[in-house]
Amino acid sequence: MEVAYDTSIPQHQEALKGLWKLAFPEEELHAIVSEQWKEMGWQGKDPSTDFRGGGFISLENLLYFAKRFPKSFQELLRKQVGDRSVWEYPFAVAGINITFMLIQMLGLEAVNESAFDILYCIAFKLMDHQWLSMRASYMEFNLVTERSVISFKKTRQKVGKYSEATHVLHKQLIEAISESLGLEKSYLEEEIEEGSQVMAVNCYPACPQPGIALGMPPHSDFSSLTILLQSSQGLQIKDKNNNWICVPYIEGALIVQLGDQVEVMSNGIYRSVVHRVTVNKDVNRLSFASLHSLPMNKKISPAPQLVNEDKPAAYGDFSFNDFLEYISRNDLTKQRFIDTVKKNKF
Repeated sequence: MEVAYDTSIPQHQEALKGLWKLAFPEEELHAIVSEQWKEMGWQGKDPSTDFRGGGFISLENLLYFAKRFPKSFQELLRKQVGDRSVWEYPFAVAGINITFMLIQMLGLEAVNESAFDILYCIAFKLMDHQWLSMRASYMEFNLVTERSVISFKKTRQKVGKYSEATHVLHKQLIEAISESLGLEKSYLEEEIEEGSQVMAVNCYPACPQPGIALGMPPHSDFSSLTILLQSSQGLQIKDKNNNWICVPYIEGALIVQLGDQVEVMSNGIYRSVVHRVTVNKDVNRLSFASLHSLPMNKKISPAPQLVNEDKPAAYGDFSFNDFLEYISRNDLTKQRFIDTVKKNKF
């Protein structure tokens, strides 16, 4: 994060040229120092003078945005969405400011690059939304940034409280599941307290041809439980007859899905939920999934109390880390991870 942009480093120059190609694929860049850069929203003909506090990571953020979300990148670059001001904010300089804003706001000294890149793209979109809602012009850019920070902090606080609440709910549900299996309710207490929680926010845009597309292919979650909040119908689960059943949408209701870890721990008494996400031609759908898992390297296996001569262990053991290694080498749409730890077919 402390790496400054250095025009004397060939890799930095190539990265900057790469950004130009992604932004303006139809227009050749004549030189690394050129008046053309102003078209992207740099203040002068030499972008290196604009990096300052943003550093090289701000260029990496812009590159990620352009590669991962090209449509949104182009819409913001070319100001194609909304009732725009005559005197708009400079795109590239805004991007650098957003990187600096996030680092300062979060007090970061090191980052998970993938997570930070995603956060950056979200922050850029939120800043543009704030700009439009204020009907701002160039001279109000600093004010827009300040209000974006306030809005971002409030959202962060709300998500933090929601995360804490779902952690408590997860603990209570696991205790109930354990007791229903004849185990002590504290069977997984230590593992739950030391485990991981991943908050996944997914947006499924309206699709003109929902009959030939899926928002997410069929799969089961690696976790113990997934607690889901959705903005509209779209989730489907597979029943025992391999039919897809739509999960009704109830405003404010939480959906709880069993994951692979519970299936293994229960020795198959409970099964993880195979599900998929459909899309809608008229509305966008948002989902907030809180995935709860045991610690990274903690092996989960059938509870000894649920294994006997009549019901031998149907699964080998596995950890969250084993799952991550598997998905790095395999296509989950072809085989579920849990199938690889089953000792026999049933």
